[in-house]
Amino acid sequence: MSPLIATLLACTLVPQAESPAVDTGPLFTPDPAWSAPGRLQVATFNADWLWDHEGGEYEPRTQVDFEMVGRLLWQHDLDLVALQEVDGEGALALLDLPPEYAWVVGESGWSQNPAILYDQTTLQVTDAREVPLPGTSWPSKDPLLARVTWLEGDLSFTLVVVHLNPYEDDEEAEYRAMQVRELHRLLTEDLAAEGSPWGDHVVVAGDWNDTFQGIHPQIDSLAPFEEDPGWTFATLDTTDYTQISYRSKIDHILLSAPLVERYVDAGTQGACKVIAHDHLAPWSSYEGGWGGEQVVSDHRPVWIYLE
Repeated sequence: MSPLIATLLACTLVPQAESPAVDTGPLFTPDPAWSAPGRLQVATFNADWLWDHEGGEYEPRTQVDFEMVGRLLWQHDLDLVALQEVDGEGALALLDLPPEYAWVVGESGWSQNPAILYDQTTLQVTDAREVPLPGTSWPSKDPLLARVTWLEGDLSFTLVVVHLNPYEDDEEAEYRAMQVRELHRLLTEDLAAEGSPWGDHVVVAGDWNDTFQGIHPQIDSLAPFEEDPGWTFATLDTTDYTQISYRSKIDHILLSAPLVERYVDAGTQGACKVIAHDHLAPWSSYEGGWGGEQVVSDHRPVWIYLE
């Protein structure tokens, strides 16, 4: 049996209700600057400990935080978001999103689960499952795979949400490199062996916890995909950093060769967008968040267009 066969996860859609805690302006009205008919926005975002309950190592986010995170996503009209660090479905329900949004949440990451958030009027998400990587420790934060079908275009692909091992010492960097080597094998061998017509159409998005320069001086954990001409990192097309505290680019969107042809403005500066919420009102400065301050995330969302 292929190691890609894992637990099937159910998608849950929760109706949303308007909340007055934050002055969000007209609710559920995306900025027209981000709307693009005939194009699909695919994003990744580490939501930074999106808890919805008391207890554990970290206190839960406040209602204000949830509303600001939700507004960040829908106001930028993101169609498909690979999320990381999500406690569960309850946390996503608190984002106060429009009713067309639905989600799938993994189970292996404890309070840091991977998740897929999507507009179900535009997309169909099926066959979701987590895929263990070797040598993982609890919580493992296993990659979350799903088939995504764009209802407005002739496009289906596999989305893989990743949150790889952090830190830069020798042991942790080699552990992360091992994860990437196995992920590369899974996507180039096992997924192709399944024989699906969309097995070579793959988007890998998430927090890779490594840069193109490498946070370890000798261990380049991204090398298996960087050296394979069948894959392209869209995040090469932006100079903006994605992790705020260290001003580093560690959140990436990776495309298999057939999807590079669908990547709008591929290879040109600015084709990959980073939402610098830490410099955008109202997200850059608001009161009432976790710890009494603005806490959208210490990561920035990254997104691209597919057509």
